[in-house]
Amino acid sequence: MNNKIMLITYADSFGKNLKELKELLDRYFSREIGAVHILPFFPSTGDRGFAPVTYEEVEPAFGDWDNIHALSENYELMFDFMINHLSRQSIQFQDFIEKHEKSEFRDMFIRFKEFWPEGEPSPEDVAMLNKRKNHAPCEDITFLDGTHEHIWCTFSEEQMDLNMESSVTWEFVERSLRFLMNNGGSLIRLDAFAFATKKYKTSCFFIE
Repeated sequence: MNNKIMLITYADSFGKNLKELKELLDRYFSREIGAVHILPFFPSTGDRGFAPVTYEEVEPAFGDWDNIHALSENYELMFDFMINHLSRQSIQFQDFIEKHEKSEFRDMFIRFKEFWPEGEPSPEDVAMLNKRKNHAPCEDITFLDGTHEHIWCTFSEEQMDLNMESSVTWEFVERSLRFLMNNGGSLIRLDAFAFATKKYKTSCFFIE
């Protein structure tokens, strides 16, 4: 890494988009700033970009991958990867809703009926959790087949938690990280990683 200042910014905060971000950096700060942490610039359904639908696209309002590549020519870039969750509107979760048990992504998300020995947490289990809500961290999801079940959801209703015990999840993580590194990412910040590992009879927070 260069021993220079890192700017942290949303794609539309230092200029209206990625193109203007580069123009401002090049014009006024190229000697001082050597790296840029671009906060989530992917298509997202909430939380100012932190509910990513995919990591393989740039939100059109910000620009495209050519803009990212142009920035990476002169600056080291840091990207966010939401290791704990993915958008409810992602292809993977929507496929789960549509196909339920037949979905190839059924193990990518944390299903209460499989995580808790009794299918649902007891009041004591819920009290033990380090949570962002005043109730069990889940959304009641209705599937296309008419059934419904509780799926783990730590943050907003758009941010469905990933099952880090699943090989399907790790295939997604590896594929996404490789894509980001191949498209200008020098550094990756793992967002919400303290919540990512869940184990029964723990707080499910910073346990690994």
